[in-house]
Amino acid sequence: MTALLIGAAVSALALVTLFWRRHWVSGVTMGLGLVTLVLLTTQPNIGNSPARWVANLTQVAYYRGALLRQARELSQEGVSPALAAIGIDGFGSLTSGVALDPTGEILLPPDKRSDAWKAAANHSELGVDDLQGVHVIGDYYSWFHD
Repeated sequence: MTALLIGAAVSALALVTLFWRRHWVSGVTMGLGLVTLVLLTTQPNIGNSPARWVANLTQVAYYRGALLRQARELSQEGVSPALAAIGIDGFGSLTSGVALDPTGEILLPPDKRSDAWKAAANHSELGVDDLQGVHVIGDYYSWFHD
């Protein structure tokens, strides 16, 4: 694995050097692009990287209408707070998705969540004790459990 990473780094450096010699702007652009790619996918870590946030934001934008519709239906049924969740990936207990949680309790540890939140979570895919949430934007969250 280390040899592969070193080989990829040497190849990238050789490519940037080749373009730099022909036209320095191309070399600088490629070098900055490679540095940006590394930073976006690794900092601070893959799960919380800017690239992961963009992916979560894209999922929220795509599923926003369905989340709002689900929250409205739950509210009409008298479920309060109206927590909406959509599973996007996984199966069984290894699942992830997006959620609309106006309370923000999805970020709390399971023992700190209110009884009302837990009851409302049982009406959606959020009714799991080991659920973990990541704030995306506003009242929207990415969630997963394993």
